Amino acid sequence: MSTMRIKPIISVFTLAATLLLSIPAFSEVPTGLNAVVDLGLTYGVDASNGSAEVRTAYDNITAVRAAFPAWTARWEEDGKNIDDLLSLSVFTCAWNDAVARYARLAGATLTIEVPAGQYRVDHTLYVMNGGAHGVMDGGTQLVMDRMQWVGNGDAMLQIWPGTAANGSIKLSELAFSAPAMFAGAPVAGIRLAWPGEQVSVQRVSLTGFSGIAIEVDGSKATDLRDLQLTGNGSGIALLGCTGNEHFAENITGSANGTWFQNGPLGSVSPSNTWKITSVNATTDARSVEGRLFSSIGAVQVEINGVRMTGGNAMAWIEASNADQGSRISGKDIFLGENGRELLYDLDLRASFNTSGRTAAPFNFCWTPGATPGALPEQCGDFPVVAREQSADTAFYGNTLKSSGASIVIGAVSGSPLTNLQWGYNTSGLFSMAAGNDTALQNRIGELGPKTLRFPGGTLANFYHPTGLGYGLRQQDVNQVSGTTLFGNINDSYLGEQADIAAGKVSGNYINEMIQLAQANNSSVLYVANLFTGTVNEMVSGIQAFINAGVQVTGVELGNEAHLKAYQSRFGTVANYLQVAQPYAAAITANFPSMGMGLDAYPPGILKDLGPGGTQNAYDWNVACSNASFGNALIIHCYSRPPACNQSGVTANFNCGAEFSQTYANDKLPPALTELASLGNKKIWITEWNIDGNYSHYGNSVAQSMFYADMCFSMANEPKVTVSTYHNLLSYDDGYNVVKRGWEVHDPQINYYTGRLFSDFYVSGNQPQEVTVSGLDGVRAFAFVASNGKQHLYMINRSGAAMDLSAFQGNATNVAFTTLGSSDIAEGSGSNSARPNGNVLPQNGTAAVISDVMLPPYGIAHLSWTPGSGTQPPPNSLVWKSTFSGNDGCLLKATVGSDISQSNSSRCANVSGGKVTTLNNSAFPVSVNVSKVVLMGVTFSNVSPGYWINGRVFFNGASGQIKDSVTGEVLGNVVAGVRYNQLVLDFGQSVPLSSLIGKPNGGNTTAPMTIEAMKLLP
Repeated sequence: MSTMRIKPIISVFTLAATLLLSIPAFSEVPTGLNAVVDLGLTYGVDASNGSAEVRTAYDNITAVRAAFPAWTARWEEDGKNIDDLLSLSVFTCAWNDAVARYARLAGATLTIEVPAGQYRVDHTLYVMNGGAHGVMDGGTQLVMDRMQWVGNGDAMLQIWPGTAANGSIKLSELAFSAPAMFAGAPVAGIRLAWPGEQVSVQRVSLTGFSGIAIEVDGSKATDLRDLQLTGNGSGIALLGCTGNEHFAENITGSANGTWFQNGPLGSVSPSNTWKITSVNATTDARSVEGRLFSSIGAVQVEINGVRMTGGNAMAWIEASNADQGSRISGKDIFLGENGRELLYDLDLRASFNTSGRTAAPFNFCWTPGATPGALPEQCGDFPVVAREQSADTAFYGNTLKSSGASIVIGAVSGSPLTNLQWGYNTSGLFSMAAGNDTALQNRIGELGPKTLRFPGGTLANFYHPTGLGYGLRQQDVNQVSGTTLFGNINDSYLGEQADIAAGKVSGNYINEMIQLAQANNSSVLYVANLFTGTVNEMVSGIQAFINAGVQVTGVELGNEAHLKAYQSRFGTVANYLQVAQPYAAAITANFPSMGMGLDAYPPGILKDLGPGGTQNAYDWNVACSNASFGNALIIHCYSRPPACNQSGVTANFNCGAEFSQTYANDKLPPALTELASLGNKKIWITEWNIDGNYSHYGNSVAQSMFYADMCFSMANEPKVTVSTYHNLLSYDDGYNVVKRGWEVHDPQINYYTGRLFSDFYVSGNQPQEVTVSGLDGVRAFAFVASNGKQHLYMINRSGAAMDLSAFQGNATNVAFTTLGSSDIAEGSGSNSARPNGNVLPQNGTAAVISDVMLPPYGIAHLSWTPGSGTQPPPNSLVWKSTFSGNDGCLLKATVGSDISQSNSSRCANVSGGKVTTLNNSAFPVSVNVSKVVLMGVTFSNVSPGYWINGRVFFNGASGQIKDSVTGEVLGNVVAGVRYNQLVLDFGQSVPLSSLIGKPNGGNTTAPMTIEAMKLLP
């Protein structure tokens, strides 16, 4: 929903012939098996050069071979003429060269990152195990050049032969289009044949393909979400697919043939369950098309939340060759009435319907051999269900209504937030990465932590600054033999010894930590080894950081000394304090201003220990609080969902999320209050996360919401002055915020959560009372920053998307970041439940706060300057409408006056919440505005000469929007792509003579669909 002005994009079909590119050199064989190739960084491809022919971009064939060695070699191996390759676009060759390089490596994974821009594609694009990603909101547009096509036949994108077996393919943030239909054989958009384990296609649009827009052959699992399909021969087809993990969710668009197909692939019969959720679309009136679903063979399909209108006299659903046990069922289905039958059985040549299906949404169930006529509303004794959803979500895409609800930010309350030393635990980091690893440095720099904990947690009790690596010793490890700690620390020791023997370790890892801290200007929270170390070792370790100019946040006197594994050294709190005292004395003598934390016992309420455990924890903490040394009490907080073993993934994650919410919201605050009441010591929380089967809950929306809840609760206790999340990096999808990769380090979901909370713990932030009523599952935290800016953080656990129309107050020009998903188990990449998640933050600026949409399971950060901003408050909008109803030639205003077109031959179709124009539509109006905001706009023709309104029109290159008076380019769009918000910013107040189209101006209005509109003074 960004109101950011759209920047012009250079036409993809006109470039200077003298363009030369500088391409970085590659080694002959790529290093690493898990690669991410950014076409911009690696090949220098961008919107200005990607569509140029290779022959114009390179001055000789030697340069071409150097730039695209793998693709050129494959081209010639196939016996193709090199002159044909020279006619391809630079973009096509760069993409396919990246794939050709890694396709040779057994077990390799390749993800292609594509910069923003519009690119000419004149040959099939290939993908392999991994996939490809573009830029949000249609920022990456791939246009098939039918005049220059020399591809391998009938698909714009397909799998490189033989590379994706047992792998997975993930495509996201890409807009594919074929501007004109091919003659002859139908042309597909995306064809993924025998991909292996899973196919994920998310936030992708496909327009104008005469064949199938998305065809998946022989897959075991598909996750197809947030897709816009327009003007294709067919929408989505699953052919020969098996398994019960096939989902299509939030599908929109218009004018496709059959929207969903399920059938055989050659001799391979389908055997799958396909769950189709939230379809909002219109069909066309072609004689045999405009069908919702077509099924051939054995299938169980569950359709939920369909809104579809239009089409012809053919049945909405067609079924044939269905084995016994198959089923097609629907829930919350609304199909516009035009005499069409609901379902037609080709085998029986029989029609099926339901009574009263046009009056309201309906349910149905069809099974092979059913008696023709009316279908039952459910299958057997079980209600029709689609993809697992929370009980309060009708279907994905609904908004949590705010009638009677309110969000109110009140007066300043409590003490200013402390300048919290927040950061991450680095346990085991340098056995996986080096301190001078620039990829790691960059990731940490993006997070911006104030402190990094070294050498870690359990590892710290065995760390020696004088040895190689972490200086682990077998005799030390043997001291915890027979305890639960032994396995992990012994594995660390054995791994370190292997690295030392292989010559991979040349010094102590403290030097790596120094490099990393210096590169990111981070302080270090040092954990002293009180279990197997010495006072002198601790002093030398601290001194090494200080000598290198690295600030030391403080020193932890041991790690989890209360655990049974360490009884041989500590045993009781009295023994622990006795051991700790000389370490504390040395710190005071050598570093007088250095803060020290004592190992406290997590208050019993956090672990549900009962009276005995609660008393033990309390007694330990009282003793530490009364100690004559130490500035803080240290605790570790892990939510451990004990009994979440539901059969369904979403139910299981909901269980874990509910438990973790209770932990963070209900248990942690009284635990912190208990610690704060014991004395004057601060509180350091130096490890916290979801625990238990963390590989299951890790890297999921459930974990992200837990992160947010913990931040809220820690901020409400002023004595919390240090917080380090566990853990920074590992090879897993669990504790870590970054996953170790070969060429890059992949962000996990709490990497994005951490960045979203970067403004949260800043000195001078003044908390405010914030009240949320009438909105179940929503929690909020508000504060005013020292610069006067208002901040609002929100957590939405409702399971339904939520707009902020319930906000009480004036908030304009609102910057926002949201993070979440309709699937609580999904993350920013793989986890054990969802192997191909793609939850990414959404950023933008909204004219008013009510334009911001919170995800169903998600968090948000909003900020604005009270009483100012470039956008006016809602009641000063010149005109606003969401085009509800069937209004003919009248546009009804929610702000401003209604506007009608007196000449009925030039009005638009206003129905279904949209305005759909003809090329002679116009709504004359006389008003001065500075911005025109078109929300949910799709242009079906962007040829030069078409007018959008009485001031702006397409001129110059196709899709280029210009001010008719000044000639300024206001934006660049592509036909068939839906833009959430298109802002036409004139930069000053100008007269507008028509709201839509050229006023009474003949056949010059751009054919387009608009879902809402605003005019700003």
